[in-house]
Amino acid sequence: LKDNQTPKRSTYVTASNAVSPPTFFRKTGYDSFPEKIQEEFSNALESEFGAASYKMGISAAVYKDGTLWSESLGLASEDTPLTPDIPLGIMSTSKTFLSALILKQISLGLYTLDSQVSDLLSQNKGYQSVNPEFMPDATVSDLLKMRSGIGTDTENKRATARVLLAPTWEPSNMLKLIDKKPVPSGSYQYTSGDSVLLGLIAEESGRSPLHELYQEHLFAPLDIQAGLRPIIDIPPTMAKPYADRSRYGANPMFGDSLDSLGFG
Repeated sequence: LKDNQTPKRSTYVTASNAVSPPTFFRKTGYDSFPEKIQEEFSNALESEFGAASYKMGISAAVYKDGTLWSESLGLASEDTPLTPDIPLGIMSTSKTFLSALILKQISLGLYTLDSQVSDLLSQNKGYQSVNPEFMPDATVSDLLKMRSGIGTDTENKRATARVLLAPTWEPSNMLKLIDKKPVPSGSYQYTSGDSVLLGLIAEESGRSPLHELYQEHLFAPLDIQAGLRPIIDIPPTMAKPYADRSRYGANPMFGDSLDSLGFG
């Protein structure tokens, strides 16, 4: 796009008008690892799964230079065995993808690690609608390293529920749940706010919705079936985190951009 063109904005939608999910299928056509190595992978997976106190299923894959191993254990639901072609919610593992997208944009010269959040989002309506007292003027590097100083979300569960269950959803709404002023940058603190800001930066600088940027720069080149809710509808075959849902909790954060769908 030219500089004077208007960026495409994300339309954060409800499940009623979300895009159909990708087709998840078992990967074929790859070479196999030697049997000894496959056995070691399997043993490691079984050990990890066996050590978990609360569990439903686990799925793992290893890829290197055209060679692929994948295996699953446990259940996708109370009556369905988990297999590698069943999508999983990968939750905050998605921050790895978000970081890769940010670094890709940096390599394209859209901004630098030292660029300030306030400069990159100066024209972003969502960011500008947030109380500036709760937003740190950190750098992209600070956000990537979780060292921006941004505060944590409110402990008011009703306020959080109102945002998550609203008929429409904007990532900036998650920033409005932050009710603590930032501290000086530099100290590590794991928080979703850094990832929300990175997602907004990716959209603003890439001039496209986040799910389209993921598809263009990551999913399509890497041949990955994945999705981003609520833009992409949740597939009916998606694995359930636990049979006892009371033991499961997660928020559809912007940084958890893949947290409804995962690898097939």
